Amino acid sequence: MKLFVAVASYKGISDEEAKANVAADELAAAGHEVSVGVLKGLALLDMARAELGTAFRMSGADATVLQDDDVKITGPSMLDMIKCGKDVVTAPCLMRGDAGDYGVAEPVRADRHVYNVVPYTDPIRVNGVRLAETLSTGLGCVLVRRAAFDTLCKTYPDDHFRSQVIPGQRSYALFNSILMPANALEEGAPEDENEFLGDDRAFSARLRGAKITIWVSLDARTNHRGLEGCFGEEMTRVRGAGLVGPGGKPL
Repeated sequence: MKLFVAVASYKGISDEEAKANVAADELAAAGHEVSVGVLKGLALLDMARAELGTAFRMSGADATVLQDDDVKITGPSMLDMIKCGKDVVTAPCLMRGDAGDYGVAEPVRADRHVYNVVPYTDPIRVNGVRLAETLSTGLGCVLVRRAAFDTLCKTYPDDHFRSQVIPGQRSYALFNSILMPANALEEGAPEDENEFLGDDRAFSARLRGAKITIWVSLDARTNHRGLEGCFGEEMTRVRGAGLVGPGGKPL
């Protein structure tokens, strides 16, 4: 598979660092080809992600990896995301802060930190990879295959703008923040209240609107700003505590 690693970066990292963050050498040893696009200097992160989406669409890559510059993933975890064959699959990352900061009511925690996904289905195995569905995901490390990206562009045909990075091209504002009725996200929420969705949750909402499932690679191991973790291990640890996700589904 040909992968295009898309890194929207405030601080700026080198292509070599970006490749190291996705274990590119291990991917290459397994027969995969990795190219990198690092876009720095844009104050608007949602625009930067959109512009990188255009670069991906113009490339010959089969999939893009939406990657934050402070997230690393192990080689075996990245290979699992490819092997499972799903159009959109995310590697959970530990985040600093409270669950409410990320729109999750009952998260899996590790040492007072919270993961950026809340799976709501029972785990299944696909090609040997343990997966579950999630309503939303952070954008620390998400693999999106070309078919899914093309479907998003067709589903939201009016959400385009003139690229400021690639002359003569249209970019699609798939990551722009949106307001969504709160009761569409939380059962029993007031009908007259809206929820603010930042770039990650807005992208997730657009995926759902396009009928694209977001899968979590449960056993992926990531490192976010020194916070190393594996969601699947934490899920197993807390399962006996009766923790549930949306709709009362056990984690």
